[in-house]
Amino acid sequence: MRPYSTCDGRGHASPSERRDPHARILFASAGGESGGIRSGLVMVEVAVAVVILSLGMLAAFALFSAGLKTSEQFSDDTAAALFARSMFARLRAESSLASERSEWTNFWSAFATGSTSLMAEAGGPDGVWASTNMALRAGGLFTNIYSEYSLRFGAETGRVSRSLRYRATVTLRPDGASASSNSSAAAVVLEVWNGAYGPTNDDNCFLFYTEIPNGGRL
Repeated sequence: MRPYSTCDGRGHASPSERRDPHARILFASAGGESGGIRSGLVMVEVAVAVVILSLGMLAAFALFSAGLKTSEQFSDDTAAALFARSMFARLRAESSLASERSEWTNFWSAFATGSTSLMAEAGGPDGVWASTNMALRAGGLFTNIYSEYSLRFGAETGRVSRSLRYRATVTLRPDGASASSNSSAAAVVLEVWNGAYGPTNDDNCFLFYTEIPNGGRL
């Protein structure tokens, strides 16, 4: 059997190919099939590379989204913690002014029923925030909207920096909910939810707790 290709080193057809022209055609056909297979393999490799690159880009975008969500959660944590610190500090300061048992009892009885006039830190017309909805109260669910206040123009800017909802529950020890001269401390449970709207279940609230002793009993 004659070989399909017997070209010499200079690229000329051999005598056998000159005698049989079908040999060159068969050789060209075999070479074309091999080249097509190689081209197909290259296309498959390119497609696989594109898929891998796409998956990598999707993973990177997912990390960006997770990073932004984590940053938002950290901001919410900080805002809730600052509000809790502000409320507890005001309660401790007001409670420390009660030099007698009756004064201490009257203050906590009023606060537990939402009858006090305590304001959030930096609230009021002379502070950073506007005075609307900034009271510190207990006995229900309340909303604080932090609208920015311009000291230069003496008016609200119309921009809301943040908002939150909170619920404070006061328990007088050892008397329970009602204050008396025998109360030794006030236990305050503070629940905070960021935002002015949304569910108020225990799954998405920030929970804080403190106890403030009765200074009038010392």
